[in-house]
Amino acid sequence: MEGFNMELKSCRKCKALFQYSGGKILCITCRADEEDSFLIVKDFLRENPSASLEMVNSETSVPIKLIKEFIRDGRLEVSNRSPLAVDCERCGKKTTSGRICPACKNQIARELNSVGKISPAPNKAEEPEYKGMRSKR
Repeated sequence: MEGFNMELKSCRKCKALFQYSGGKILCITCRADEEDSFLIVKDFLRENPSASLEMVNSETSVPIKLIKEFIRDGRLEVSNRSPLAVDCERCGKKTTSGRICPACKNQIARELNSVGKISPAPNKAEEPEYKGMRSKR
């Protein structure tokens, strides 16, 4: 098919070759296994919202690394009071969702807004640049 580019990759988990079409580098079997693990963790947390990473791991057999990945990816929704948390990739403080804590997200937003308030570059379309001679029409 034209415009549909798939490549052969090795699954990062089981090393099987598969047609990669985007997203995580997991074959269809490992992707399904990961989705099953996610649903197990999600259901467990619904019943045990104050469970620690270690407790979730011991009760579900889902590796702590994968549970943290679910949190970083923003797939798990836990309360701010939950002991489930990962380190913010910017400041190192604990966050219960995503890779960056809310304080750093706000700081980044403020920094981006302040950059937008700096006088914009002149619009090149307003004043055409002439090289060489100009016509007196």
